[in-house]
Amino acid sequence: MLNRKSPIPHLGFNVVCANSLYYSVLAHEIGHAYHSFVLRDQPLFLQDYPMNLAETASTFAEAVLGEERLEATEERSGKLAILDTMLSDSVGFLMNIHARFLFEDRFHVERSTGELSAERFSELMVEAQEQAYLGALGDDGWNDTFWISKLHFYITGVTFYNFPYTFGFLLSRGLFAEFKERGSGFLPHYEEFLRLSGSATSEQLARRILGCDLESPEFWKSAIETLRQPVETGPRFAEYLASVPREEQRTVEMLVGLNARVAADVDYLIRMEPGVQTPEETLVKGSGSCRDSSWLLVNLARHLGFAARFVSGATEFMSSHRAPLAICGAPWCTAASAFPAVTNERMT
Repeated sequence: MLNRKSPIPHLGFNVVCANSLYYSVLAHEIGHAYHSFVLRDQPLFLQDYPMNLAETASTFAEAVLGEERLEATEERSGKLAILDTMLSDSVGFLMNIHARFLFEDRFHVERSTGELSAERFSELMVEAQEQAYLGALGDDGWNDTFWISKLHFYITGVTFYNFPYTFGFLLSRGLFAEFKERGSGFLPHYEEFLRLSGSATSEQLARRILGCDLESPEFWKSAIETLRQPVETGPRFAEYLASVPREEQRTVEMLVGLNARVAADVDYLIRMEPGVQTPEETLVKGSGSCRDSSWLLVNLARHLGFAARFVSGATEFMSSHRAPLAICGAPWCTAASAFPAVTNERMT
């Protein structure tokens, strides 16, 4: 007997769309199929697992595939493409899904007092996106009609089919961290976790079978921390990051100091080859163009807890690359390329 996450319809769907653009989709759905496969000998009523575990096996499979593809790919451009997909997925699970939850929650609150117009739906959608993305998107980056196209909002039998994705994603990242630490010996425990997913709460299963405490903030912090690891930052970058002073000081002064330090440690050169060096490459070589130093600054800032993005602009006579940083309570500040010979922008 097939249940709602049976392998046959999922695999049938994925055979159709199994190309390079759908690797993560394929892994996701095979994860569902594997979950059902593990449950096949359980009594029927114990095959129905709770919502917060519905997306654990699927996102765990995505993590395994992403890591394997990253290690198997030798070309730098290929690695960057895989990393871009992995990081985009992370943004989706942690921000897009959160926006859906906020939207649906606010809809139910307002619907209790009367019907809502289409215009109000769109207003709620943008408000939820602005909060979930912390205002990080441009003015044209909000999707006010997203509520029209998302099927999950129209599943009448199951409300809030959004948080299982974020919960399952972070849980799977935590489990994946355990897998990387314990090796293949972890897999029988993981399979047992899935097999009993319809028999106990996620907290009980994790504690009893995996030895993980889901009620501890440390577990979830370690899960989020795994999202940093795939980024191309080798031992030289780790050493450089560890040497950044952590004593209490004004935020802007610390960032200006970091910018100045990169300027002193990385020799500027005009590099005509396309692409951007990884932070590791820039530190090992001790040299790079303005775009290379800016990308190094972005990664340093992100590892220090700042929202940072890479901005590139060029004219006929000059190129300019910056690393804007979001500081809590302040507008975006720009840490210009560490080389004033190329651009005279500075932290404001």
